[in-house]
Amino acid sequence: MPNLSDLHLKANVLERYQLPDIAYPIRKNDLAACLEGSGSLPLASLLHGLQQRSRDGEAEWKQLEPAMDRMAELLAPDDARDVVSAAGDHWWLEVGPVELGGKLVTIQRGDALIAAITARDDGRLRVAVFRPLDAKSAEYLIGLGQVPHPEHGVCMRENNWEYALDCSVGNGNYYAADRGDAYLSYWEKGLGISWDGSNVPEWRKQLDLVARPAARVVAELGVYYTLSGNEDEEPVADSGLPHEEAIARLGQGWIAEEALAISIYCALVARNFRHGVILAVNHDGDSDSTGAIVGNLLGAMHGVKAIPAEWLEPLELRDVITELAEDLYAFKDWAIGEYSDNAELNQRIRRKYPGF
Repeated sequence: MPNLSDLHLKANVLERYQLPDIAYPIRKNDLAACLEGSGSLPLASLLHGLQQRSRDGEAEWKQLEPAMDRMAELLAPDDARDVVSAAGDHWWLEVGPVELGGKLVTIQRGDALIAAITARDDGRLRVAVFRPLDAKSAEYLIGLGQVPHPEHGVCMRENNWEYALDCSVGNGNYYAADRGDAYLSYWEKGLGISWDGSNVPEWRKQLDLVARPAARVVAELGVYYTLSGNEDEEPVADSGLPHEEAIARLGQGWIAEEALAISIYCALVARNFRHGVILAVNHDGDSDSTGAIVGNLLGAMHGVKAIPAEWLEPLELRDVITELAEDLYAFKDWAIGEYSDNAELNQRIRRKYPGF
C-alpha cells in the first residue's frame, strides 16, 4: 500500500468538480503540490488513492464509488464508442458490452458484480465493467490480460481465456470473498445459473445491468497501471515496523504474489534460518506456504548447515531428501543419454529415476 494522507477539499472545490464531501487519500508528494496551490487537482493521484483504499475487505468501498466514478469521468477522453481497447506495455483488453447470459468469468465483491469477462475469437478477453474498479479488481484485469508469450502462452495456458478460467477456480477466491475483497468466479451457464441449472436469485437479478462507459474504464485501468509501483513509500523491509505489522501490510499469503512478498520480507530481515522460518509461520494467513518458501530461500542462501540440528534430527526420510538434493545439484554434469558411452551409469540412473 502506498503511503497516503487524507485530503479534505474546500466546498468551492467540491462544487467546481462536482465531487462528494469525503476524505480523499493522496500520496504525500502530491499532497505537497496541492498545498502549494497549483490551481488544479491531481485527479489521477486522487483516484489512485481511492482505488487503493477501497481495495481492503474492511473498507466502506461502496461509499467511495461516487467519487471514483466522477473522477474517472473527469479523466476520461471524450470518446462515446461502445468498444475501446485498454493496453499497457505487456497487457491488452477489449472493453465493451458482454452478454451476461453466456459463459463468463466475473469479478465479484459481496453481492455486487464488478466486471464480466468473456472470450474473443482469438482467445483474448473482452470485459464489461459495472462498478468503479478498486485496486484489486484493476489488478485482476491487467493480470488476466497479459500479452501471451509466443511459446508458453499465458502462464503456460493456451490463451488469456484459458488462464482466466484457471484463475477463477483457485482457492484464493474463496478466501478473498471471505475477507470482503474482490474475487473471481466462473458462471458456465450464464450469470446467476448454478452448475446444476438452478437459479441463484441474488445474481440472476443482475442480468439487466448496464456496463459503465468504456472510456471511463480505460481511464481507471490507466491510472492504476501508471501509478502502481511508483508510490513514494519506504520499502517494508527497511521501514522499521514491527515484523507482524510489516507482514500484515503485505497480505496474508493466500495468493501467489502475497506469499512471495511475505517470504522475501522474512528472508531479508531474518537474523538466521531459525528466525526467518519462525517469522514466516507465525502470521494470520497461509503460513505453511510462506514457511516453506522462506525455508527454500534461506536454504539456498546459507546451505544445510544453517538449519538447526534439532529440526533435522526428527525429519522423516531425511536420507532420501538429502540424496535427491545432491542429485538435483549434480545431474547437470552426468554423462548420460543417447550419446553417452557410460552404459553402466545410464542403467543405474534409469533404474533410480525411471523415465529420466
